[in-house]
Amino acid sequence: MGNAHKVSSQGSKSKSYGPCNEIEMDLRLLHVDQLKFKFVYVNRHPKLIVFERAPRYGDDPVVCIDLVYDTNVAERQINIVRFRGKTWSDVQRTMTEEGTRIYDLQKALGEVLTWCMQYQDDNKYYNQSSNNCRKFMLELCAFIDVTFPDQYYLEDQWYRFNHALSKNQSGSFKTNE
Repeated sequence: MGNAHKVSSQGSKSKSYGPCNEIEMDLRLLHVDQLKFKFVYVNRHPKLIVFERAPRYGDDPVVCIDLVYDTNVAERQINIVRFRGKTWSDVQRTMTEEGTRIYDLQKALGEVLTWCMQYQDDNKYYNQSSNNCRKFMLELCAFIDVTFPDQYYLEDQWYRFNHALSKNQSGSFKTNE
């Protein structure tokens, strides 16, 4: 993805975005300067949880960021980026693992929101091997300048190779003949 985002949360009258309105744009934490985050998992599905202070109580506010796909579509499954305000108890109810490391978020949450909206626009369809929740998390981590702690060896290169291969098969690359 390039640096020029087609979509901005500034100036938008809507309070949500995306094919299923799963990107919330009116969260209190968007206006907090120093945020932290950690990773949690729901049956190996990664989620990035953003917070102001480490959540301990059920009503502590967090922003939960992940990618899922629409299971109601039989043909091409649609990617759905979720950027949702939750309480810590909402997250705890479904999580099966919790990362132990807490990171400082080096980007403003508004920048992460805009990145998520752009990712939603640029990656419309889910593919189990080449455009999935892990690829989303790897790219999000690259954007916020951290290494995804659950990254497999050379996994980021696999996605880049797969992306280049799919472009080549669709005729986007020209050969020198």
